[in-house]
Amino acid sequence: MARKLIFPLQHELNQALGEISSNDHFRSIERITIIFRISGDARDFEGDGPERLRYLKKGNELTADLVIPASKWKFVPTKALRIYIKDNFNVIWNWMIEKAESLEEGKDIQSLSEKVYAIMEKFGQHSDVNNSGNHSQ
Repeated sequence: MARKLIFPLQHELNQALGEISSNDHFRSIERITIIFRISGDARDFEGDGPERLRYLKKGNELTADLVIPASKWKFVPTKALRIYIKDNFNVIWNWMIEKAESLEEGKDIQSLSEKVYAIMEKFGQHSDVNNSGNHSQ
């Protein structure tokens, strides 16, 4: 069930954020990655929300994990899940900006942040007409 519910949201988010070039806003960071770790019947990641911010120097990449417990996606309306993802993504984004600034990576972070927050606001407000009910596994 998680695959059918969360992966389309993750794909939508990746597409929207993929339109923003990090090269225009960072000195050497080439990629920003959010890893979704989704708890369910097969595995419990024993967390809730943002975890593990890392700078991978070899790949010039900032990564962070977003742990989504089953209680946040099972039997929950898609709109509530979107808001949960948006709110946690915003926390992760703030972590990433702080890390980029500590690495002296920023070129135009304010402009980038404005674009990212606009995308996330739109993502959180999106209404899933065909998938707005409660979900079960």
